[in-house]
Amino acid sequence: MLRRFQKYYYLLFSFLVIASCSPDLDIPETIEGDVVFQVSAMIDGEAITLAAGKANYYMFTDYEVDSNGVSLFQGILGEVGCENCPNSLGFEFAQASGNTVLDDLFSTINQPMIAYRNALTPMEITGYNTDFEIDLEGTAPFSLVWDFGDGTPLYPSLGTFQYEYAESGVYNVCVEIMDAAGCQSIICRTVSTDNSMNCSINFSVYHVNGLNYHFYPYSAGVPPFNYQWNIQDSVSPQNVALASPTILMNQIGIMPIEVSMTDGNNCSSSIMQLVDFNNPDAICLNHFDYHAEPIFTPGTAQDYSSTFAIKYINENGVTYSSALGEQPTFSFLNILETEDFFMNDNNQPTKKITMEMACRLFDMDGDYVDLKDGSGTIAVAYQD
Repeated sequence: MLRRFQKYYYLLFSFLVIASCSPDLDIPETIEGDVVFQVSAMIDGEAITLAAGKANYYMFTDYEVDSNGVSLFQGILGEVGCENCPNSLGFEFAQASGNTVLDDLFSTINQPMIAYRNALTPMEITGYNTDFEIDLEGTAPFSLVWDFGDGTPLYPSLGTFQYEYAESGVYNVCVEIMDAAGCQSIICRTVSTDNSMNCSINFSVYHVNGLNYHFYPYSAGVPPFNYQWNIQDSVSPQNVALASPTILMNQIGIMPIEVSMTDGNNCSSSIMQLVDFNNPDAICLNHFDYHAEPIFTPGTAQDYSSTFAIKYINENGVTYSSALGEQPTFSFLNILETEDFFMNDNNQPTKKITMEMACRLFDMDGDYVDLKDGSGTIAVAYQD
């Protein structure tokens, strides 16, 4: 079965059916007997066989040229309607000569001209660009001062902006604001360069009766939440650990109210707001958001010339690739036979390739599984 991502080319023995891809597509019945495209191997000591035309599996093919001008001839044995699904095997031949035809690459069968691609030198992270966005309420113009928790001088900024952290880590970031009407707020929250700290806190004050006021928090994060209120000029103790307390005040006027919150992920956030108890709804700061992205320096350029890579996605969705590490001595690739095959639905010609192989497949953390006793027939696309 040969398919290129948007339409199906079904090859049932010598019978070819072309159908559009849609949610209502009738999948051909499982075929009996031999199939055209099939790969068998031992992966991590377990025998697997993927066959196009059985168990909803197909042979996907594609040809593309990457940003370095390298021709990539690709084929994937995987489930229909899914490019990067569990239990799939992908194959990629690369040729940097500029020749987009596979004939030169496979001009001599069983010669060691095609090698497994070497691992890229890892890219180095040199910092973290962190976008901050603040939600302002109150009376313009505003005055803001940021403290990013890394020892840099205080930083005045409005609206959305970007700040660069030199090191990965968790930082306590605070912003202080004052508006033209004298409203003042300070919000602090934990931020992390891996974006794992995503909690925030705000609150409202409601008049109950007399000098009784109800304080209600708005929390975002991972439950459970633990609170600590610091309420000045109250009859009851100033430090209150209740989530939503009702407090009897000594007097009303303008005074600072502070609440701190720690969530179940140990992420913390706090806000100090000058509250006018004659108009407790008036605030000048709601919250701020952030998102960090690593800054990479380029890795060592890859030599693609006449190289080969296998990608395996296991049943848990973990991706392994032969191009993420150095290959051991048992790795090999033998091309036993090649022949022209049908066009795929992108009008790209394809090659039918019978081969034997063994290699080591690495995940992004450097862990690996071994593919041994691999053999089968696949298809890849190219361009005339």
